[in-house]
Amino acid sequence: MRLNLRNKDYQHTFDCEWEPYNNCTCGHDYCRCSKIINPFLADYSVIKLTESIFDSLYDTNTISGKRNATLQGIFEGVMYIDKYFTHRIVTINKAFNSEDIFSFNVCDGYYGEEMDSVDIDASLADKIEREVLSIFVMSTTKEKMDYCLTLEYGGLLTKDVMESTSYEIIEITIDEIDHRNLNKKHIDTITYGPDHYHDYPDELPRGLVKKTPSGYHIIDGYHRIFGVTDRKKLFKVFTLK
Repeated sequence: MRLNLRNKDYQHTFDCEWEPYNNCTCGHDYCRCSKIINPFLADYSVIKLTESIFDSLYDTNTISGKRNATLQGIFEGVMYIDKYFTHRIVTINKAFNSEDIFSFNVCDGYYGEEMDSVDIDASLADKIEREVLSIFVMSTTKEKMDYCLTLEYGGLLTKDVMESTSYEIIEITIDEIDHRNLNKKHIDTITYGPDHYHDYPDELPRGLVKKTPSGYHIIDGYHRIFGVTDRKKLFKVFTLK
């Protein structure tokens, strides 16, 4: 399977805007001197990029696609698990800021310059595609989780993770988190860090935790978990089994 992420035109995936500029004195009735300056993606977010990649893998828009998805058990949780790991791959590759990963190609049009395409960095696209496709050939959540943890941290972090046989999804609240095990670096980035998870979907798990006598210890997903601002709101996480 190939996604060809590097060849996709992203100007219709995101809201592409720019400042129109026309300082010409050509005097023609139909001026064609308009220029595009400072283009940007107004609504870019990591989750929107994730959904664009995910939609390339799963056809959930047509009737036949939905039928096939149902037969494959996707809508019974597998789809959301795979979308979670797709999102993890995108964040592991630090695709947070659109200005760092997209370029704008302008062409001449009838009334001046027009946006021709919005392209993603080719090396980044190839890496994300390779890693996402690796996830999709794995058959268990354990394989997918261990793969993502190894990609980001170089290993499985703790002995508990290495010895776990599987993961399950549960619902918890922020108040159930063991805050005593948060180090100062995480507390600072939780309080002052960039808001990359404001549009994170409720149906996706937010991280990996371990149950302890003093609450749930966060193994992975500090920023996604603390993106929940309502302390009483239930949200999904993976936990060790």
